[in-house]
Amino acid sequence: MGEFSSRKVDGLRKHRDIPGLVQALEHGRQRERRAAANAFIEIPDRRALAPLVTALRDDDAAVRRNAALALGEFEDTRPQSELDAIVEPLVGALDDPTSLVRASAASALGRMKSALATEPLDRLRRDDADELVRRTAAAVLRGFPPS
Repeated sequence: MGEFSSRKVDGLRKHRDIPGLVQALEHGRQRERRAAANAFIEIPDRRALAPLVTALRDDDAAVRRNAALALGEFEDTRPQSELDAIVEPLVGALDDPTSLVRASAASALGRMKSALATEPLDRLRRDDADELVRRTAAAVLRGFPPS
């Protein structure tokens, strides 16, 4: 079984049991939280938005990374206030201590192309200590519309 797999969560994913996946994300063991956040990458559902935003502050970096990637799947969110409610926590995740979480948050922000993310992504592109993070931020910014 992989690091993002759990028998319990695999069953919930198969049946597209969103409340069960949310429960696993919020209250499961580490492996279940990882797997549930990963499931929402494939199954973006608005009922998972708030739990995924909360998961950006999980103790486990893999949960935070998967939550960031899952939030990136909501790039077509409407109304704009709902999109902004996703963008702001993802911008906060650009300061995560784990480089893969920062890169994943940058990637997710790239899908949304929100003007709110331009300056934080540019700062990341210039100043981050990790080359992968800098390159991800630079690639993301190239996809943004000109200001």
